[in-house]
Amino acid sequence: LGDAWRAADARLALGQILEYQTDYERAIPLLEAAAREWDALGDPVRAAWAISFLGQAALDYEDGPRAEALYQESLGRLRQGGVTEGVSGELHQLGEVAAMRGDTTAAAAYYAESLDGTGSRENLVGKLVATGRLAAVGGHAETAARVLGAAEAIADTVGYVRRRPEQERLVRDAAHARASLGDAGFEAAWAAGKALPTEQAVVEALAVLAVLGAPAAPSTTTPATESVSLSPREQDVLALLCQGLTDPQIAERLFLSPRTIESHVASLLRKLDVGNRRAAAAAAVRLGLV
Repeated sequence: LGDAWRAADARLALGQILEYQTDYERAIPLLEAAAREWDALGDPVRAAWAISFLGQAALDYEDGPRAEALYQESLGRLRQGGVTEGVSGELHQLGEVAAMRGDTTAAAAYYAESLDGTGSRENLVGKLVATGRLAAVGGHAETAARVLGAAEAIADTVGYVRRRPEQERLVRDAAHARASLGDAGFEAAWAAGKALPTEQAVVEALAVLAVLGAPAAPSTTTPATESVSLSPREQDVLALLCQGLTDPQIAERLFLSPRTIESHVASLLRKLDVGNRRAAAAAAVRLGLV
């Protein structure tokens, strides 16, 4: 019909479907054409989506350098366009590239930044799975199993279906945790993870990513817990905050006023040197305060 916009949109959609089905031979030419068409039509954001799916194909082919270049290009376009959730997704994919080349520190940093900006529950599934996989390979077997179990629980609620390469990576990396814990230990940790509230699962994921992304400390370093001094009441508030409770809910549990709880939370954020409640919960888990 001579409608260039809808033709480009259809080409992009078809390319995405074929890429999801791992039919790369047909997907890649369509995605490349869609990217060119959207650029010619003056829509760099939609071109970015096509470029991102080309990055996914490169990642599935384990062509790390090409995948990284494509994701960086897509990330730049999405940032310029102010597409927050798209930026979060590309950061996650760059983490996948880093994990593929064995750069645990970079992967953890990308995953943490992406996880902190998660939008939909469907996106959260993939981000928790990636964190669990990295934790398994990085020697944190029990946390890995718990985070993977939490991801599975969310996946069940949204009807999440993994692409074949995703499933293969999950099975491969989860095997590290299973070997470390044994079948019974792995299944127990997995079941515990499935019972976690979503907010707590995110806290545990961010905490293990902070550990995986941190440089190894010398053995003579003073333990981090000694540098944070909390009052008994602050410890009570922090424990409930880590469960995802709001200030009014914490106030009700502790028989205190919401204003008093707000004061305690402000003090906790200051002492933990973080900017929000989620970061405070992650720091608490990392430092062994809860």
